[in-house]
Amino acid sequence: MPIQWKPQQRKRIEKILNDHPIDSGECGEAAEKILPIAQVLDPGSHRIKITPKGHYRYVCPKIPLTEPWFNHTATAVTLHYVDVLTGAKGTEKSAYWEEHWKHPECLEFEKS
Repeated sequence: MPIQWKPQQRKRIEKILNDHPIDSGECGEAAEKILPIAQVLDPGSHRIKITPKGHYRYVCPKIPLTEPWFNHTATAVTLHYVDVLTGAKGTEKSAYWEEHWKHPECLEFEKS
């Protein structure tokens, strides 16, 4: 089930994601701009930073990239994560790792 944004909230998030596309390297900026919108819906919303575990060097989403990602930032809202991989609808936290990431067992995350 997608996040139940109000139409105006969804449009703002879609614009943020369009302004910070996948290969821009600006996922942190996008998450920072999404956060206050998310906190209206869920005051417990926060950013998460995804990094490679141990000796791994990159985080590898399932989508093709032109440049490798050393880390990634998403926004946690309700029971979802929202970022350029999920679009404004978000992906439920329970499905996010398997749906969007190669080798999710090689990733770790923390609130940021």
